Amino acid sequence: MIRIFLFSLLIVSSVGLNAQRYGHMNFNAFLTSLTDTRKADIDLEEYQNTLVAEGQAMAEKFKNNYIAFMKEQQSGNLSPIKEKEQQELLQKEQEGIQAFEQQIQQKLQVKREELLKPIVDKITAKIKEVCTENKFVMVFDTSSFNALLFTPDSEDITALVRTKMLVIPATK
Repeated sequence: MIRIFLFSLLIVSSVGLNAQRYGHMNFNAFLTSLTDTRKADIDLEEYQNTLVAEGQAMAEKFKNNYIAFMKEQQSGNLSPIKEKEQQELLQKEQEGIQAFEQQIQQKLQVKREELLKPIVDKITAKIKEVCTENKFVMVFDTSSFNALLFTPDSEDITALVRTKMLVIPATK
């Protein structure tokens, strides 16, 4: 009797294992297709333009200060001490510009993450809902290179997530 019960349990559990559903979607393609993402890209571009304008203003100010210094130096109106002080000020100003240029990339990365995080969180939540409702045990992101070497047959869940988000495919 126990053997029959264990055999039945084994058959039921192996049938359950074979019924597992696997899904896949291209997360990056889905993310870039959303209107919210395009708005975030526009916001990021505006932020980048602001930073570039700030850098250009710094460079313009440096250029004007350098030209003024060269004129004073050529006219002989600077004492050696004053000339050295102005050279040091110009050096510091130039170093400030270089530091700002390096910070631009970091600031852009932080801003990009700030803008995309709510969108990614929303997609992730909807993926979780789709997987729970449709009994997927695993979903693979096909946008990652070499993320999978082998997988059983899987279903593309992009349309299910899009429906869950009530998003119409964006046109380019």
